[in-house]
Amino acid sequence: MLELFEELPDLYKTLLSSGGGLFVGWIATYVNEKAKQKALKNENKNLVEETENIKSHYTEKLEEIKKDHQLEIAKRKYQYESKKDIYITFFKLLDTFNSEQSFSSQERIKEIIEEFNRNFTNAKTTKAQQNASIVFTKKLQAMSLDSNKDLIKLKQETNSIRLLASDEVIAKLDCLDEGYDLAMKESDHLLISMPKLIMKNDEEEMAEYKKKIQIHGQLIESIKKELIELMRKELTEI
Repeated sequence: MLELFEELPDLYKTLLSSGGGLFVGWIATYVNEKAKQKALKNENKNLVEETENIKSHYTEKLEEIKKDHQLEIAKRKYQYESKKDIYITFFKLLDTFNSEQSFSSQERIKEIIEEFNRNFTNAKTTKAQQNASIVFTKKLQAMSLDSNKDLIKLKQETNSIRLLASDEVIAKLDCLDEGYDLAMKESDHLLISMPKLIMKNDEEEMAEYKKKIQIHGQLIESIKKELIELMRKELTEI
């Protein structure tokens, strides 16, 4: 019995020693776990920050791309509207010019010829006949001058188109200008020759002039159609 009591202190020592070891082990484990959790939190924090930075970077890039895209759309829209307005204005002027040459000029020249025939037929003297011819020639020259003024105005509008148009359209505009120049030159020859042709009653030569002018007119109309197709194509490609 006495021996049992003597052994108690050693037992306590063992228990205390074991308990202390367990406690120290638990503390060490706790500290290690806290360190791991802290490291994990720091890692998560860094990961979140990195993710946000990446997200922010790509958001900025996306905004830049959207902005560039919007600017490109605005630029293309401006180009389209500018070209469209110039092309429409040009063809309105072209239609007006063709109308003037086809109808108004014909009516005007008809009136001039009728006036000349009337004055020349009613002339009692050679001088009166000469005066009728002079008046006739001057009116034809004035008519030719007006036609050339209208053609110059049309060419000025053509020059505006050349600043924006493609090489294909510019080449076709050159063909159109050349076609009008040839047609106008042939018309001028007819107007200059007309007094003599009328007095000689040379209907055959007059018909030959008219045929040449009609051929030039058909060529111009063909070029005009090709030009319209090129301009449409150009607008759709903007």
